Amino acid sequence: MQLRFAVLPVFIGGAVGAIAREFLMLLVPILSRGFPLDILVANVVASLLIGFSTGRHNRKVINDGWHLMVSTGIMGGLSTFSSFA
Repeated sequence: MQLRFAVLPVFIGGAVGAIAREFLMLLVPILSRGFPLDILVANVVASLLIGFSTGRHNRKVINDGWHLMVSTGIMGGLSTFSSFA
C-alpha cells in the first residue's frame, strides 16, 4: 500500500478511536479512591483488539488497509493520550 493511500484509513480510524475513547470515559465509573479505571479499560481493550487485528492480518483475513485503520487508527485513537484525559 502506498503512503498516500495509507494516510486516509489511519485518519478515519483515529477519529473513530477518539470518539470511542470519549464514550468509554463517560461509561466507565470513576472509583472513589481516584484510580483511573477508564484509562485502564481503554488501554486493555485497545491492546486486545490490536492483537486480534494483527492475528487476522497475519492469516490474510483482512488486508493492509483495514489493518492500518484498525490497529494504528482506531486503537491508537482509543489508547493515545487517555492518561491526560
